[in-house]
Amino acid sequence: MRKWFKKYFIPHQGNNFHPHFFRSAAVLFIILALAGTQLLFYGVLKTLSGNNSYAAIFIGALLSYTNEARASNIGGTLATSPLLTEAAQLKANDMAEKGYFSHNTPDGRTPWYWFNQVGYNYQYAGENLAIDFVDSKDVTDAWMSSPGHRANILNSNYQEIGIATAVGMYQGRETTFVVQMFGSPKPVAAVKPVAQKPYKGPTLSTDSQGRTLDSEKVAGVETENLSVAEEALASPRKSLVDIYTLFLAFVAVMMLFAGLFEFKKHHKAIWLSGGVLISATMGLIALTLQSGQGLI
Repeated sequence: MRKWFKKYFIPHQGNNFHPHFFRSAAVLFIILALAGTQLLFYGVLKTLSGNNSYAAIFIGALLSYTNEARASNIGGTLATSPLLTEAAQLKANDMAEKGYFSHNTPDGRTPWYWFNQVGYNYQYAGENLAIDFVDSKDVTDAWMSSPGHRANILNSNYQEIGIATAVGMYQGRETTFVVQMFGSPKPVAAVKPVAQKPYKGPTLSTDSQGRTLDSEKVAGVETENLSVAEEALASPRKSLVDIYTLFLAFVAVMMLFAGLFEFKKHHKAIWLSGGVLISATMGLIALTLQSGQGLI
């Protein structure tokens, strides 16, 4: 291992002061390997988008990120409600099956219909929707950057939450619908038949990457820390960018090291090869950052 490392990364007389890591064949191999990683990334995202086990991790991550946002801004967290989770799943399934993205269903049912369907007698209730996202973290970040969604997440009147996802077709493409429902149940002594509340229609907004958000608002479980594996699966795009960034730092350090210890004829070749690697990796980072919409 020591000899291999010295051969590939340390300029010395044995490799003619030109580490193999910066030679043309190695550079070509590394670029092809990075491109293969990028293709694998797209393939994994496509596979995971329809995988129920992934959806479970996705929901857990959304809950964790949402409660982290509440804890850091207003203190306290939201408890998971089986009824709200069921209502959110019914809404997500309906959007996926009928191919719409709105608080109102095509036949005019408002968001509160789903609360009533599962028997959730609410004192306060709200709903956040999202579509076309790859990462759980991206969804939460986009919601927190949108005033209406942020107000829902940080609303101190809410005590409980339910989150669900469903895969379906929307405008001719397969995507994942995300539903987040908030609520506070009425005190038991005050429970009365819940009348459907009037709804003036949804307000759609788009984030900086063109992904669509939707929110509606009317008038704890402890935050669970995600494992490294869960974090990577919940935010695959961020994980890939982190890997590329570490590789960029490694290449830069090796270029600096080689430049400090070797000023012979291969000095320019090392910097040229390193520049090619850095340029290719930065291009892949840019491609990855733009890959959220339409992948799932």
